[in-house]
Parts: sequence; C-alpha cells; structure tokens
Amino acid sequence: PYRIRFAGRTRQFINAFGEELIVDNAERALAAACEQTGAVVEEYSVAPCFMGLNTRGAHEWVLEFSERPDTPEHFAEVLDRELRSVNSDYDAKRQTALDPPRIHAVPPGTTLRWLQKTGKNKLPRMRNDRTVVEQLLKIEQ
Repeated sequence: PYRIRFAGRTRQFINAFGEELIVDNAERALAAACEQTGAVVEEYSVAPCFMGLNTRGAHEWVLEFSERPDTPEHFAEVLDRELRSVNSDYDAKRQTALDPPRIHAVPPGTTLRWLQKTGKNKLPRMRNDRTVVEQLLKIEQ
C-alpha cells in the first residue's frame, strides 16, 4: 500500500480568525509581492494581531529584506491581494474580521540574532501566538 508522508513545516499555520493561512499561501503571496515591488525577503515570520473591543484582527508580518520594496505600502497591497487570491478563507475573513496585513521591516541580521539568542535552528514562519514576532520586534529595538 501507498504511504503518505508529510514533510516540512506542517505545524506552521495561522487560523486565529478562521482564515486557515498556511506557509505555502504565504510563500506564494510573498513571491508575487517581491516580484512586483523589486523586494527580496530573506526571512519572515507572521503572527495574528488579535481583535480588541473596537478593532479588527490582522496578521503582523516581520520581514527581513536584503532588498527593500519600492514602497512598503505597495508591497503590503500586493501581499494582501495575493493572499486573497490564493486563499478563499483569508479573502472571506478580510471582508469581515481582518484588516490588511501589518508589515514590519527589520534590519538585516535580526533573524540571526534571534536564532543565537533562542538557540533555535530555524525561524518559525507562522504561529497562532505572538511569541516569535514579539521577540523579533524586541531584538530590532
């Protein structure tokens, strides 16, 4: 009989709002955003920004660029549009519960400093909590 073997970062996804965003969706959208804005992303991590009493949720993207985009706003627009295109659940939530992605560009070397500080070998691409994103933003300061 055939066996199915799952490989890679199978536990990394965001489903805080029912959007079921997986790494493959993120990588496709990032590739399109980079291609259309001239950017090169070396590392990234994404986490949810949870809803408040008067605020909608969002995804916070921490990006380490080796080449920055033409404008951060254009990059965010393309990223959002591509995420909506590749993931119908994300698109549905963007119409109701989610604001556009929030982009934070961190200086080159931020990921390396995080890896050294935490003793990890890989940067998690996505988590349903804010631990990694908060640590990356703290290192940047």
